[in-house]
Amino acid sequence: MYKVVKQKFRNIPFYKHDISRTETRAVKRVLNSGWINTGPETQKFENDLKEFTGSDHVIALNSATAGLFLSLKIFGVKPGDEVITTPVTYAATANVIFHTGARPVFADIGTDWNIDYKKVAPLITERTKAVISVDLGGVPCDYDELYEVLHSQKKLFKPSGDLQQKLGRPLLLADCAHSFGALYKKRSVARAADIAVFSFHVVKNITTADGGALCFDDAKISEGDNLENELRVLALHGQTKSAFRKMKSNNWRYDITAPGYKFNMTDIAAALGRVQLKRNRAFYKKRRAITDVYDNAFKDSTGVTRRSYDKTARQSAFHLYILQLEESSAAKRDRLLARMAARGISCNVHFIPLPHFSFYKNAGYNLQNYPLATQYYHSALSLPMYYRLAASDQQYIIRSFQEAEQEL
Repeated sequence: MYKVVKQKFRNIPFYKHDISRTETRAVKRVLNSGWINTGPETQKFENDLKEFTGSDHVIALNSATAGLFLSLKIFGVKPGDEVITTPVTYAATANVIFHTGARPVFADIGTDWNIDYKKVAPLITERTKAVISVDLGGVPCDYDELYEVLHSQKKLFKPSGDLQQKLGRPLLLADCAHSFGALYKKRSVARAADIAVFSFHVVKNITTADGGALCFDDAKISEGDNLENELRVLALHGQTKSAFRKMKSNNWRYDITAPGYKFNMTDIAAALGRVQLKRNRAFYKKRRAITDVYDNAFKDSTGVTRRSYDKTARQSAFHLYILQLEESSAAKRDRLLARMAARGISCNVHFIPLPHFSFYKNAGYNLQNYPLATQYYHSALSLPMYYRLAASDQQYIIRSFQEAEQEL
């Protein structure tokens, strides 16, 4: 049993971004540069990300959602196709599948709370064109397991288009929105799948206020330079020349080669991102330390379950700290969250499985087909985790959690 200790009320948010004067100066420099849209700063940010991840190709975008959607579109995913993913993710992961006209197919989660690799294989059909993995909370999926599944079922693959023909199996697209800085077998998760997409949304480990990046290697996707160019064109209304290039003397003429989209990142966002990237080592170190403190506090608890996965092969980005209550009860979890809120602590739940939402229910998804996802959801909660979380505030969170759990 926990010892209850009276403590002074505090007000602790679930997340707080950290913007220093260095970021402010960088953004101000771009604002005063004469060019604030996609231009030289965005290119520098892409080069920084290449160096950080080791990727051959990086395209900075206005969101991770854009990167996921572009990846499916460039690979030729279309109406009548299917894309397999996990139900425990933010809606963007599956929404982009609908936007292509294809249909999401959900594989239940495994004991590591990521997609269950063994449940993917039976779902692959002739209509399957891609699998979108999700590194929930910053913990990488086991990508070797996913590749093994895709190769074992590639006899079912019916390609349409050159890229699908060359790959010869469904695309493995990694939703790495939570896992910037994570490693899979000692390499960046950016290189673990065919294509990886990061998020730089305001709550992520580094931020550009909102934004994302699409990464891939030539070894995974052939003719990388051509593909990168096609993606860049598709991300800017099908326009063959960027606005920055058009502004150069007598360089105004361009072509529209496809009905593209408006997914480009601005130089203002890139300036913020470049400084955040330089600070990433400090961010990562603090997140890991916060995780260690939480782990130590809950290691002997009989009331909660901590996440279990192979930490030798998969190094987390420590984006979220998720616990599961031993008793799988949404009502109990909700009461605990309410008691934490009464103590001034904002917690969260990552995530409500997509089949719980009205749109997905109306689209024909049945909750009973994803029992582990539902069980996980009923007992899961996320504790505050951010760079400026003070040690005393973290101890307050831990003690409050222990007290609240006793009260249930």
